Order: sequence, then structure tokens, then C-alpha cells
Amino acid sequence: MNEAYGKQHRDREQDLQQLIGQYESIRLDFKASALLNQPPDRVIKQLTEDVSAFANTEGGVIVIGIREGKSGKKSVAIEIDEGVDPVQMSPERLEQLVASNISPPIPGLTVQPIPLSGPKAGRVAYVVTVPKGTTAYQARHSLLYYGRTEFAATPLHDNVIRLLMTRGRVAQARVEVHDCTILTAEQEWTARQSKLQEVQNAGELVIYGRGVPPREYFEAPKRDYDELSFRLAVVNTGEVTIRDFLLSVAFTTNFKLYRVEPPADSQVEVVPDNTLRYRFAEGARKTTGAKGEYLPVEKTIFPDDRVFFPNLNWFIHLPAGEPVERHGVLLRWTIYLDDAPPSSGEIDITEHFKKAN
Repeated sequence: MNEAYGKQHRDREQDLQQLIGQYESIRLDFKASALLNQPPDRVIKQLTEDVSAFANTEGGVIVIGIREGKSGKKSVAIEIDEGVDPVQMSPERLEQLVASNISPPIPGLTVQPIPLSGPKAGRVAYVVTVPKGTTAYQARHSLLYYGRTEFAATPLHDNVIRLLMTRGRVAQARVEVHDCTILTAEQEWTARQSKLQEVQNAGELVIYGRGVPPREYFEAPKRDYDELSFRLAVVNTGEVTIRDFLLSVAFTTNFKLYRVEPPADSQVEVVPDNTLRYRFAEGARKTTGAKGEYLPVEKTIFPDDRVFFPNLNWFIHLPAGEPVERHGVLLRWTIYLDDAPPSSGEIDITEHFKKAN
């Protein structure tokens, strides 16, 4: 058991080491251990501003025990520092210090110690995890509400605070990209030739079109493009069940973008910068009842659930052999919800394919 316990701590310290070289972001912040040696008012000011900002935005993590440096305008983690003496500042005391100075309390706020090894044995780094909140959260020392940008915590305007205070009572959603796959021209050609060989080996008489692709499919030359495919999902990020919304998507790309809607086999080209709108509504799908009548089927998205919508695959055609990172496909989306302000955002589609590749 002691060996397993020790390995767990080593793994956690290794995870900490993996942060070196990473930039601070809208969901990640680094602070040196020396912060906790300062007077309590100073500690409260720095930590509660960041905690308020994370809770009022998308949630995030504050790592105490990493020294940071500057790379342009951004802060980057450069090394694990000397760590915190847990006798002087225990995780329980740190959590209480932060939680008692945020109003209202943030459910799920945690402080996790990570023991350090070697010359730093006996000292710890702290990971403060701040969940996304369901209302607006105030830093008591300043009586201000903060939001998180890419670089820092900044005070929020009154209209944003009012909106945050309603987010636990109104629907919220976002769009995600899933199922990113790349089928290169070479892969498609190899698969086609393999299928042709399989058909030819099946016998002398081949009836194309009956369970076998048409002859033109096999005789077509190798294509000059690689095909990228993906799907879009809508996620319920709030605490209210979603039964109706309108999704608006607009793509910006210099290359051909296609959408295929089942059960149609034809491809419809989308003009770059064109905006498409899809309606998702309760009762939109129908099924036949016992007496042959049509009955509405409840179609809902519960909190934390996601649906693939619109129910189709998207395809991007790029020149064969071109690296994905050389091209850009930007998706701008807006979701219009009942009795709630619209949600919107941008997604760089090619970033997802760089990870998939």
C-alpha cells in the first residue's frame, strides 16, 4: 500500500512537471509559492480575484508552486519552485481562506496538495480547482466581480454581472467538434483497389450496382484531394433542460466544404462565409402509434448532455498531401435559446485535425 501511495504522489508531481512550458490561459493560472508567505490581506486579494474570475467564466485551475516568466504578453511556467510548507499553510486553511472571502460560496471548490520530492521533500504545491459557477461570484475584499480573459482577471461590468446571476435559471449551450478523421487520397485509392480486387475474385459475373459500387467508382482516377470529416455537437452547459433552440453556423474557408444529410446521397456545396440555420425542437421527430396516428417524440437535452446536431457529417477537401496546419477553417456559431440570451463562439476546425493527426 505504501508503494502504491508513493507512486501516486510521484505521478502527481510528474503531472505538475508537464505544465512547465505551458502558457497561462482562460482556464489556467500559475502563482509562486512565495505568495502564501505574504500577509493574509495580500493572499486574499490575489487568490479571490482569480477564483471569482474563473467561477464567473468557464472555471479553471490555479497552481501555486510554479514560477512563471514572460513570453511576449503571455505568462509561461518556467519551473517548479521551492514549494509551500504545509505546516505554515495547510490545504484546509488555504481552502477556508479562499472560500470565506468569495460570495456566495462556490460549490465544488477544492485545494489539493501535491507533495514534492528530492531537496523539496516535505514541501508541497497546491492545485486550486474552481468549477464554473451557476451565478455571479464576488471577491469580498474589493466588493467586485471578476471575469477571466486569456491573460488576467478583470472587473466585470454591471450588465455582465446581471446576466451571470441568471445563468443558473436559464438555458446555456455551446458547440463542440467531434469525430475528426482524415482520409488521404492515397488511403482512398488503396481502399478502392482492394475492393476492386475483392469483387474480381468473387467470380466472373459481376453485376455492378447491386450491392457493388458502379463501375465508374472503380475506374475513377486517384483523386487530387484529402478529405477531412467531422461532426458538430451541441452541449447543454447550464442547469435547465433544453427543448428548443436554433443553431446558426457560418464557415470561413478558402477550400471546398461539403455537408451530407442522411438519407440523401448527394453532396451540397457550401459557399464560404455562408450562414446555415438548423432548428432543434421538442416534438420535431414523430413516430407511428399503435393506431397508425403520428405521435410527437420528446427531444430534449438534459444538463451536461450533448447531441450531434445537425445530424450530418461535414467534409473539407484540401489539396492532396498538404499539411492540415497550412490551412484554416473557422467556424462561427450562435445558439438561440428560449428565454435566454444567445450563446456564441468561434472554433478553429483545423486545430482539431492537427490533434487528430
